[in-house]
Amino acid sequence: MPQPSAEGIVVLKFKLLDPAGVKPMNGLEWFVDGKLNKTSQYGFEAEDTEFKLPPGEHRFEFKKNGVVVFSESVRVGPVLQGKAFLNVSLVTTGIVVVKRVKGVVGPGVKAMIWVDGAEDKQWKPGTESVEVNVEVGSRAVEVRMTEPFAKSETYRVEIGKPGQRKEVLVGW
Repeated sequence: MPQPSAEGIVVLKFKLLDPAGVKPMNGLEWFVDGKLNKTSQYGFEAEDTEFKLPPGEHRFEFKKNGVVVFSESVRVGPVLQGKAFLNVSLVTTGIVVVKRVKGVVGPGVKAMIWVDGAEDKQWKPGTESVEVNVEVGSRAVEVRMTEPFAKSETYRVEIGKPGQRKEVLVGW
């Protein structure tokens, strides 16, 4: 008669909480007990995932751009005791608030916010600030004005944890 496996099973159940358009699984590093297990590349990797592990307590940690976005331990029992479940809530973004020091953006001004070299959001005339969702880590935030004249300023912003808000003050 075959012996039951001494390993237990933990099921990771993913809940993705980031705003639309952000791909939290792309480049997400999975650590089990401090060791890199894999790096995600595709959204389907956010489906329920099973791990076979020896009975005991195990720590799961997920990093995005070098920043820990989730870390939690789970107790795994022998397979005969059933599966253990761990709900993984992934938030891999923060918010950059770009604010004009001199008040609202005037009529006729065309300005855009670029993040890491990609056009992200238009800054509407009549507003003094604009919020942009960005992934955790070090981000290059550029404010480009094209009308009434061309001007550009770039800021380095560090989002050190999910949900963090950072303000950038634009001088023009």
